[in-house]
Amino acid sequence: MSIKDILQTAFQNLKRHKSRTILTSLGVAIGCVSILILVSIGIGMEENTKKMMAGMGSLNHISVYSYGYSPNGTPDSALNDETISMIEQIDHVKAVTPEGNLDNYSVTTSAKDGVYVTDWTSILGLNDNYLKNSEIEVVEGTADLPASTSNRIPVLLGERMAYSFRDTRRPEGKNRIDYYGDSMNIYYGMNGAVMVNENGSEISAYDPPDPYFDPLTTEITLEVTNFDSSGNETKVRFRLVPVGIVKEDYELGYQTGEGIIMRNEDLKTIVSQINREAGKPAQKTSYTNIKVDVDSVENVEAVQDAIKETINDESVEVYSQMDSVKSVEEMYRNTQLVLAGLGSISLLIAAIGITNTMVMSLTERKREIGIMKSLGCKTRDIQLIFLCEAGSIGFIGGIAGVLISILISMGINYFVWNKMGNFWDFLVWMYTPGNATSVLPWWLILFGLAFSIGIGLLAGYLPARKSVKVSALEAMRYQ
Repeated sequence: MSIKDILQTAFQNLKRHKSRTILTSLGVAIGCVSILILVSIGIGMEENTKKMMAGMGSLNHISVYSYGYSPNGTPDSALNDETISMIEQIDHVKAVTPEGNLDNYSVTTSAKDGVYVTDWTSILGLNDNYLKNSEIEVVEGTADLPASTSNRIPVLLGERMAYSFRDTRRPEGKNRIDYYGDSMNIYYGMNGAVMVNENGSEISAYDPPDPYFDPLTTEITLEVTNFDSSGNETKVRFRLVPVGIVKEDYELGYQTGEGIIMRNEDLKTIVSQINREAGKPAQKTSYTNIKVDVDSVENVEAVQDAIKETINDESVEVYSQMDSVKSVEEMYRNTQLVLAGLGSISLLIAAIGITNTMVMSLTERKREIGIMKSLGCKTRDIQLIFLCEAGSIGFIGGIAGVLISILISMGINYFVWNKMGNFWDFLVWMYTPGNATSVLPWWLILFGLAFSIGIGLLAGYLPARKSVKVSALEAMRYQ
């Protein structure tokens, strides 16, 4: 028999018992739906978690930490200028910067001849390459720092730094401007900070009140105080010229919110002058933290391994958000396997139904099998007919299961959607990674269909084997 004859015979046999075929296929469809929906929810949970983690920090950033300190408390680590140069030579590295700071000193700032002052200020030092090639966003002004002079240092201010100043002419409690306003509240959720008014309604666009002065047109005085072991203090003042205000980014540092950013070279000059004024000897520059920007997320793991190999120091830790993402992926992969296992129970029950259907069909068609054998039909062709029938039941059930799963998945996502917009807006929202609760990728749909067909073939294998063992003479006598 040709393939066409085998398929035609199989479909005719299925059509002969439509009710039985439909009910058996329905069992396969239910099993297919169970697998697809459960796994799709697991995939949706994974994508939502990844989106939340990406919102907490860029996935193409790598942080290099050192926990080495000298007896006097200053950094004594493998993270130095030579190490930075080696990291910059690694393929796919976009920008590298050590994070300098003045955490060992008391730092305050003032403006307008001391009328406006801060009680504490945090300083972050970055290098030129990082400032030019990183993903620093500027709210106002520019991120291009001009060359510093002997008495003026160009800097970038954090988004809310100007609101850190208090007015020395006003009484305590009324000498600061609240960036968010008295009637504002801030809540932190999966999508970051959410501002709500006194009625609890979310505010999508918010204009903060003006600070006491325009930070981009006002020179700021930086005062750094050093205390020695005897309690003596040395104060050094520097003039800062703000040229830009940066968008807050916790991945880069909280200084982007309420601090000051400058070149590492200028920061080294400040430290050198403080030490000179305090009578301290010059110190070798080393760092406790280095930020590395990679050109794409796909290359983060390779760059991370290369950095570990380059530094090769147990006191240095190399970390990126991708480490957490990999842990999440492994956790959800196991979850999806468990969910798929639970769903496959329904499909296995459907397989028993297919086997039962095919055994009944075999019993009813013994005389037909005997006639086919007596006419010279090969046992292989008879076996293929039964396998085609079983596989067709799996295919029909799989197609129905896929269609039902798509509808259920859309229903689940529509239920959690904010109902703002038309159906097209809903589809755009649903297929944006990290939004949907139930995600049905194409590979999962193909897997569900293939698994359904495979279950049908496996369930039909035993009846097919039994069909070829039927004696032609005995089958001819069967009524």
